[in-house]
Amino acid sequence: MYEWSIMFTSRSVLNIAVFLVSVILVFYLVSLISLNDLISVMNSINPVYILSAFLFYVLASLFRAVRFSALLNRKVRIIDMFSIVLVHNLANQILPARSGEISYVYLLKKLKKIRTGTGITTLVISRFFDFVAISVFLLISLFGLNSVSTIMFNSMLILLFLLLLLLFCLLLLLVFGDSVLLLIRYVFGKMGMLKFSIVRYFLRKFSETLDAFKKIDVKRKSYSVIGITSAIWTCMFVCNFFLIKGFGIELGIFQIMSLVLIIVILPLLPVYGMGGFGTTEAAITAMFISFGMSTNTAIPVSFGLHIFGLSFSIILGFFGILRLSLQREFFKIFQR
Repeated sequence: MYEWSIMFTSRSVLNIAVFLVSVILVFYLVSLISLNDLISVMNSINPVYILSAFLFYVLASLFRAVRFSALLNRKVRIIDMFSIVLVHNLANQILPARSGEISYVYLLKKLKKIRTGTGITTLVISRFFDFVAISVFLLISLFGLNSVSTIMFNSMLILLFLLLLLLFCLLLLLVFGDSVLLLIRYVFGKMGMLKFSIVRYFLRKFSETLDAFKKIDVKRKSYSVIGITSAIWTCMFVCNFFLIKGFGIELGIFQIMSLVLIIVILPLLPVYGMGGFGTTEAAITAMFISFGMSTNTAIPVSFGLHIFGLSFSIILGFFGILRLSLQREFFKIFQR
């Protein structure tokens, strides 16, 4: 149990540090604007655009459910997977550093008896195709941006490089997983780490994930998964286009594309705190200012965009919880 206590202590310290960073960023940004600036931006909201954005967010979540269901060979009905995806989206939005990803694997295992390895495999495959789409769109947006600060352009280049590096690592795991597992076991054995239960648990789940990957015919499903992934990101771009239009902001397609991609990449960073407050507003504000927007407009709009996006996840997440609970499936989680 000693290694578990070390892990949780380290995690707690990191969470406290991230929380402090979020609070500092929020207070700093708020100090730069006046109440009149916030009221002026909120009065400009067009509810028709906000409702349109919400509908496309729902559609994107539905496509995610279709993709997961396809990767699981239809073992889970799309309507049931849709509820799980809504809860999964909520966990990802609220929990820091993308730790909400585990909720998808957990819900599949508890509610649908899908093995942990299978859940991890389908999640990794989905994220692999997401990262490919994000990298392509980010590259397109870099070529399409006419006016953006040098610092922002270089930051986006660095993000693109990190994404490509992440894709390369995922590809190595998917293609040479068995060799990677043998190497990890050898290194951990030499270091004497195999005596720790957490290390042995990690290796078991890694092996289970590799076995599940071999059973999923990714090549046969690749075209359909690519098509569904394209539909997901098209819906997300349109969703954010309507959100931005809802605040009366006029941006070009490449500017909106780069803005959405930055927002999507943020949860991968270790400084992404609970709900993403602080880091999200800081990133959106920096993007808006690089597009030539004033600070008095950029900061209130950044808070507005984040709050509405988070509200979508919360509303749909509670809908997913309600539907699962009405089926008396959600309560099975707490019976063991």
